[in-house]
Amino acid sequence: MKKNRYVIPRARSIFPISLDSAAGMPDKPVARIPWMHGRRSEPPCTVAEKFSHFSVKLDTRDQDRYAKSFLKKRILQVWRKKRLWVLAASKFPPLMENAVKEAVWNEIKPLILPAFREDFNLPLMPFTLFGWLQYLKLLSQITGRSQDARFWDELTRFARICSERGLLDVSDDS
Repeated sequence: MKKNRYVIPRARSIFPISLDSAAGMPDKPVARIPWMHGRRSEPPCTVAEKFSHFSVKLDTRDQDRYAKSFLKKRILQVWRKKRLWVLAASKFPPLMENAVKEAVWNEIKPLILPAFREDFNLPLMPFTLFGWLQYLKLLSQITGRSQDARFWDELTRFARICSERGLLDVSDDS
């Protein structure tokens, strides 16, 4: 079986720097964020735009399965519509913020398990969920879909935040 090797570029993300650090605190104080003050430029990049030297062996069947998956496209479509709500929720009081994030998670959750089952026959738990989302990010980068990779990265971060707040319920009985 022949496998291909690919170099994976890093994608940009809409999440602020504070969500990237291990403790959830910004590495450097942010004085002013120009993209939030009326300018139409993109938000700051939290992932370096340099090419990484990380390579992955991936079968072309994995790429085809990713490209043809209706459920994965649907998850990305729902996330594309709801991602701005998640970002705006960080400005709300904690109770409203959790309610918004829980509503978005409950909308995506019924699509997660069947899409996960397309790729793996493992029990779905937070650890396997995060690994699967990273796997989808890699697949989308390899297939040249950088915007999809960015959305998978954002979904991974969103799931991590939901997990930290106790909102992530990935039981198989959904």
